[in-house]
Amino acid sequence: MSRRRSASGGTRQTALGVAQTRRLLALAEALQENAKRAGETAIAASRTIARRHDLMAEAASDPWRLADPEFSRMITEKIVATTEAGLASLARAQVPVAAIDRWLRTQSEIAFAAWTEASRFTLTPRSLGLWLTLTQRSVESSAVFAQAVAGVGAAVVRAGLDPFHRATTANARRLDGG
Repeated sequence: MSRRRSASGGTRQTALGVAQTRRLLALAEALQENAKRAGETAIAASRTIARRHDLMAEAASDPWRLADPEFSRMITEKIVATTEAGLASLARAQVPVAAIDRWLRTQSEIAFAAWTEASRFTLTPRSLGLWLTLTQRSVESSAVFAQAVAGVGAAVVRAGLDPFHRATTANARRLDGG
């Protein structure tokens, strides 16, 4: 926790900077993990597609090979993964109500203070300090709001990606014989 001197001259304890940094790091880690899982999914899918193309080529010369359960899995697994992904994404798509509320309250307070100060038509050190404080509060509440929205987005992407990741990596392992 650090102490920071406010524009009005007093001191206030704040952990906002530390908390924001932690939230940003957690968000960066979530985005990095999403990218890693998307890459793993793409690699596993390409291996699965290559192996299934081989199976299709073999079936062209021997129609009895069309009875291979792999051909029916091609359809059912996509339906299952798509359904799971849709439901999981909807479950994770939570509106960041607290962040929206904080942002709206802060912006309303800032607008009221700005209107009150602007009606005086004076520029004093005190009013300049007020403007700086209002600007800082606006930026801080907007950053918290943006981080909350990005966090929800990362969670929705992860929830939607996981069923496809499970299916494609399982297929690649099964088809590669491992």
